[in-house]
Amino acid sequence: MAYKQLRDNIKTLLEELTSSFAEISSVPSMEFSGYPAAFIGVSGNENDFQSTQDNMRIYSYKIWIFNEYDQTAYATAYDALLDIAESVINKLDEQESPDSAREMANSLDSKYTLAAVEAIPGRFASDEVEKLLAIEITVRCKVLVDLTQLT
Repeated sequence: MAYKQLRDNIKTLLEELTSSFAEISSVPSMEFSGYPAAFIGVSGNENDFQSTQDNMRIYSYKIWIFNEYDQTAYATAYDALLDIAESVINKLDEQESPDSAREMANSLDSKYTLAAVEAIPGRFASDEVEKLLAIEITVRCKVLVDLTQLT
């Protein structure tokens, strides 16, 4: 299943940024053992007819990154959150490099061909009660689906 495999591949890429995260969840969660933390949630799916043999699907995910500022000054936590978001975007953008190992394509069934990965920075949120800052990144994975292999 491409949805789950792509999500797991995103998590693996984020885990390579070990100094950035205390915890990464592959399901939506608001309870973490430490910060900075992140979760990956499914966001949507688009489908476009390409030919009688192929469709282009776009699997979309939201990565929410959280940082607390209870023990740290707000500005310091905010700057750290922006640095982490930038490192996540860079890590995902690396998938488009000709020198990339294209880890996002790992373990996909043969009927799926990863065509492109896009990382799009999104909303910022702040919760003054919980002393949390959050930023959203949308990840869009364009996948060519071989219709002749679907059963």
